[in-house]
Amino acid sequence: MSDVVSKKTRQNIQRDIEQGNLGKVRDRLHSLLVTYPNELINLL
Repeated sequence: MSDVVSKKTRQNIQRDIEQGNLGKVRDRLHSLLVTYPNELINLL
């Protein structure tokens, strides 16, 4: 996933999880799935 997702994006997701902003986390992850579906599905 690190090849597809920037370090800043991963940090933002981690920060939002720590702060309990799960709605933002959901939106960020949804955006990643929409933007990079083939790259992310290969990680499963």
